[in-house]
Order: sequence, then structure tokens, then C-alpha cells
Amino acid sequence: MSLHLLSAEEILTYWPQISPHIDVALEHSVGEITTFQTFKHAMNGQMHVWIYVDQNKITSAFATRFLIFDNCKSLQIMTCGGAVADWELTQSVHSVFEQFAKKNKCQNIQIWGRKGWVKRMENITSESGTKYKPLYTVISMEIENDFN
Repeated sequence: MSLHLLSAEEILTYWPQISPHIDVALEHSVGEITTFQTFKHAMNGQMHVWIYVDQNKITSAFATRFLIFDNCKSLQIMTCGGAVADWELTQSVHSVFEQFAKKNKCQNIQIWGRKGWVKRMENITSESGTKYKPLYTVISMEIENDFN
């Protein structure tokens, strides 16, 4: 059982197995990005695609990207789709993301997702012992315009 960051060539090879997991994750979004757009951004280096492999089978796929602010660089976990047989493994999966974030000089890891992620991540700690803290909730309201 392990988490792997894919190269562009590997994304092309495994996309038929990856895309259903991304589709499932994006069902819970508000349409900011599509699975195909995720693929395009990953192929041009703007996003990263990760797979979780259990017994030689891709069981989950993740998409991440860097968010660069004036005073901070973050690794954002954008999607997580699929199933990890034992969610206690989340700590080891998170450690891979943490090492990747450190290697890329990120100040933090962010997850913009459903409220359920707060509960899911409450037992996860960084190598230095810190935990995720809910800072705010992102919500959106669609506005109808008369631009016809």
C-alpha cells in the first residue's frame, strides 16, 4: 500500500483508472474544475496527480496544486476520490504529502472540502506534532445575471 506522485507519462498511461476517482471527488464540488481540466493542468505541470495503490490496484486518486500568496506558499489537496481500505493509513499518506510540501518550500497544506474532512483529519499530525485547525468555511452563492 503506497501513495505515488505520477509523471506526465504515467498520468497518460493510468488516466482511464484515475479519472473515475477524480469524477467521484468532483461530484461534491461546485463546478470550479472538471476532470478533463484536472488532466490538462496536470499534464502542463500546474497540478499534481497522485495514486494510492493497494495490492497492485489503484484504489484512490488525489489532485494537488501549489497556491502561491504574497507571504506564503501552500500545497492544496484539491480532490481525493476512491477508497483507502483502512483510513488509519491516512497518517502515512499525509506524511508523503508533507514531505512533498516541505521539499517544495510550502508553509502549509490546505484542504478545501466538505465539513467531513475536519473530522477525518482530526487525528493527523505533522512531523512536528501540529494538527489541522479549521480556520474558516468556504461557501458560495450563485448570482443570476441578465447578460443575454
